[in-house]
Amino acid sequence: MRHVRWGILSTARIGVRRVLPALLRSQTGKAHAVASRDLARARTVATQFNIPRVHGSYEALLADAEVDAIYIPLPNSLHMEWTVRAAQAGKHVLCEKPLGLTAAQAQTMVEAASRAGSSCKRRSCTDSTHRLTKYAGASNRGPSAHRGWSGPRSRLASRAPTISV
Repeated sequence: MRHVRWGILSTARIGVRRVLPALLRSQTGKAHAVASRDLARARTVATQFNIPRVHGSYEALLADAEVDAIYIPLPNSLHMEWTVRAAQAGKHVLCEKPLGLTAAQAQTMVEAASRAGSSCKRRSCTDSTHRLTKYAGASNRGPSAHRGWSGPRSRLASRAPTISV
């Protein structure tokens, strides 16, 4: 079975602490390349996770023909730009949440991937939601005490746009 060869676009903490360890356990994918604007930082992460390819720019990662898919853990304001660029480079994209800052941005990202024949997905927060539910359930103040979240029918959740990916 051929593994999906992932390129990690940035050495952001969420990618290093959560996604790369998960990729090490994956039976279907492997971390194949990492990019950072700081080449030394990319080399450090590559050594830590035994990643064979290192790039000193995001553009170089997108141009890497040995990479099938890109994981984007950049700041939220950069999600749209780099998701669209990755799709245009013919890469599948897994973007950290939120997919876009607005529903229109998210739609633009999904359409760019569709035009390129790629897929564009948002990383699920199932694990985080599980921890939040556990924390809220243990609290005598109830779920609504934690940052205004009170479940899928809450005031905050009802204002969130729904994007079909």
